[in-house]
Amino acid sequence: MTEPSADEIRDTVHRIVRGLAPEPVPDPIGPLDLVDELGFHSLALLELAVALEDELGLPPMNEEGVQDIRTVDDVETFVRAAIRDSAV
Repeated sequence: MTEPSADEIRDTVHRIVRGLAPEPVPDPIGPLDLVDELGFHSLALLELAVALEDELGLPPMNEEGVQDIRTVDDVETFVRAAIRDSAV
């Protein structure tokens, strides 16, 4: 399977975040804080993680690996790293 491009990852992350965000998602989406600006709570964050895992074939996310994720940009960075690490 071919590794998705940075644009494909960004588009997928943005589509999933928009679909699951409790609050309306304005543009630009990247720098928005998941909790403070988009209204994600613990269950919604878990749903986001599962959706990303399913859609992008990521390994299960662990608490330690995701503790620094605050913004949509952070999600993209995490996903790119997880895809890169799983391809090795």
